[in-house]
Amino acid sequence: MKTDVNGRKENEKWIAGGFIVASGLLLSVNLWAGSLENHGYLRYAEIAREMIRSGEWVIPRYNGEIFLNKPPLLFWLIALPSYLYGSVTPVIARFPSFFAAWAGAVVLFLWARRVYGTSLSGLVAGGVLLSTYQYFFQSRLARTDMLFGCFVLFSLYFFYLGDGESRLRRSLFVGLSFFFMGLGTLAKGPAGFIVPWVIIVV
Repeated sequence: MKTDVNGRKENEKWIAGGFIVASGLLLSVNLWAGSLENHGYLRYAEIAREMIRSGEWVIPRYNGEIFLNKPPLLFWLIALPSYLYGSVTPVIARFPSFFAAWAGAVVLFLWARRVYGTSLSGLVAGGVLLSTYQYFFQSRLARTDMLFGCFVLFSLYFFYLGDGESRLRRSLFVGLSFFFMGLGTLAKGPAGFIVPWVIIVV
C-alpha cells in the first residue's frame, strides 16, 4: 500500500513537471520571430528604451513627453533586461507577457489539482487555458493585458489558499494576495485591485 502511495506521488510530480516544461515550450514557439508590428507595442518598447537612455525610471516618457496612459510595471520589465543586454529587442519586449502567461497556466494547473485532487484535473484546466486563442495570442504581445490577467489569477489563488489555514498562514496568503493586487495595479491601473477584490467579495 505504501509503495502505491509513493508511486502515485512520483507520478504526480512527473505530470506536474511535464506540464510546466510543455506549457513553457508551447508558449515560447516562434516568440523571437518578427518585429513589433503594431504601433502601440512599438510605443511600449520605445518607452522602455527612453527609460534606459535617460536614466529616468520613475516617470515613463515617450518622445520626451511624460506618458501616463499606462502604469510603469511593463516598461520596467522590458527596460531592465534590455539594459543588461544592451538594447531593446522584440523578444525582450514580449518576454514579460510570455512569462506571465506561463506562470498563469502553471498556477491554474496547481489550483485545479488542489481543488479536485488529481493532476488530470490540472492538466485539463491548464490545457484548456493554453488552447484558448486569445490567451496564446496575448502571450506574444508587448502589452499589459497578460500581466494583468496573471496577477489577478495569483491574487485569487493565494486568497483561496488562505481559507481554512491557521491564522499565521492565512495572514501570509492574504498578504500575498494583496501583494499581487498591487502588482496588478502597477500593470493595469485600478482594475488590478478592483477586479480581484470584487470577485473575492462576491
